[in-house]
Amino acid sequence: MVGQRIDTPVDGRFDFNYNVSGGEWEIRLIDLVDRVGVPHARSGQDYFVHPKYLWGHINPFLLGRSVWDNWLSWEAKASGAYTVDATGMVLAVHQDHSRAIDYHSPECDYNKTLFDGKHCYLDATTHYLTADGRCMER
Repeated sequence: MVGQRIDTPVDGRFDFNYNVSGGEWEIRLIDLVDRVGVPHARSGQDYFVHPKYLWGHINPFLLGRSVWDNWLSWEAKASGAYTVDATGMVLAVHQDHSRAIDYHSPECDYNKTLFDGKHCYLDATTHYLTADGRCMER
């Protein structure tokens, strides 16, 4: 299971302890995401849920740079595993920050040497989850 994130600017601290039993922090966070959040590109995958035995060998990618997430999905799909886009069901909030990735940096170039053109973007997953929790085949 993989999914798309919502990049959201959060200035300062976000108080998750504020009346936790009443859920006000969730309401405030969802409101912030609705007002100023921007969906990240569908090529980016920001979370992974998988059995630990899914991959035999994982190339030594530099995490936080380009292409490693797409390679993981490609390898999972190539092995015959279902790949599920959970974007419709999971709200993944990513605190936006000013550090932009330079896709021509030495770190990204290194990852590209391990990539071999293998990629599986979110729209190429075998299944997807709907907002009401149904799992649909593509």
